[in-house]
Amino acid sequence: MTQTISLYAVIFLILALLATGGSFYAYRQNAKIEIATLIQESATLRTAVTTQAATITQMEADAAKLASANRLLSERFAETERDFVNEWASIDALNVASAETGADAEALEKAANETFSKSIEQLRQATSR
Repeated sequence: MTQTISLYAVIFLILALLATGGSFYAYRQNAKIEIATLIQESATLRTAVTTQAATITQMEADAAKLASANRLLSERFAETERDFVNEWASIDALNVASAETGADAEALEKAANETFSKSIEQLRQATSR
C-alpha cells in the first residue's frame, strides 16, 4: 500500500512539474508576443509624435505668415480708407453752380467731371495695391 501511495505521489509530482513547466512556457510565449506588440506600438507612437511635432512647427510658421499678411492687408485697408475719405472730401469741396456763386455751369461741370475722373483713377490705384 505504501508503494501504491508512493507511486501516486511520484505521478502527482511529475504531473505538477509538467503543469508548472507548461504554465511557465505558455506565460513566456505570451509575454514574448506582448513585448513584440508593445515594441511595434512604441515605434508607431514615436512616428506619430515626430509627425505631430513637424505639423506643429509648420502650423506655427503658417500662422506667422498669415499674421504678417493680415497686418499688411490691414495697413493697406486703412490707407485705402484714408485715400477714400480724402477723395470724398475733395468731392464735397466742389461748389455746385448756383445763383449764389455766379459760376458758369458748364465750366463747373467740366471741373467736376475732371475732379471726379481723377478721384476714380486714384481709387483704382489705391485698391489695386
